Amino acid sequence: MKSIIVLCFILTGLSNLNAQSTPTTTDTNKIFTIVQQPAKFPGDINKWLSENMTYPEAASKMAIEGTVYITFVVDTDGSVTNIKVLRGVDDVLDKEAIRVITKMPKWTPGMANGNKVKQFFTVPLQFKIRNSGKSSLTSAPKFPFELNTWLSGQIRYPAKALKKKIEGDVYVMFIVHDDGSVSDVRIAKGIDNGTSLENEAIRIVSGMPNWTPAYQDGKPVAVQLTLTLKFRLPSGPSKDGEPVKH
Repeated sequence: MKSIIVLCFILTGLSNLNAQSTPTTTDTNKIFTIVQQPAKFPGDINKWLSENMTYPEAASKMAIEGTVYITFVVDTDGSVTNIKVLRGVDDVLDKEAIRVITKMPKWTPGMANGNKVKQFFTVPLQFKIRNSGKSSLTSAPKFPFELNTWLSGQIRYPAKALKKKIEGDVYVMFIVHDDGSVSDVRIAKGIDNGTSLENEAIRIVSGMPNWTPAYQDGKPVAVQLTLTLKFRLPSGPSKDGEPVKH
């Protein structure tokens, strides 16, 4: 029996962020998060989302799942505008989340002091794969060496990070394909705004040797992994381009 891919999501509530004061009649262009009468979706929003969202085939094949946080503004005419990814998971899931929010019908706009106002919302959409029958992952991908030892030998602490005394954990997402090769390396969560340490993490993961691929139903399959690289300032002298010493 083939696995059944089921789209699941949790609408934990339209999150109001950064509370602001009650609007006045002159606040026609201001975007608020808390108003006297919040904007209202026309019907059951959970049901509507479940009927309109689909799990992207590319994401299901590679077992990519997670929660995409979308922000948007309900305008004074009820239209949904300014749709953005606040925190994403993967490009294909992020695009599907944006596509669905873009399709939303008009809301009843928020009201304050008898006036229609613009209101800001955040919606978390959870994508999760559920397997049915015997179609489960029978073996996870395996790195050809002891992973932590290999990683520690590859890290070269960037001079910029050393100078600024930046340290912390960088989370890197990547795909191990059915031939064991690594691709689509990207930062899931960084610590220094897309520069030195994050670039070093991408360099290391991109240079990985082939893994033993994961297997499903006796066949090699592609899977997405997330790896945590721990950058800690060296205890002894270290130069840019040299291995970190702890």
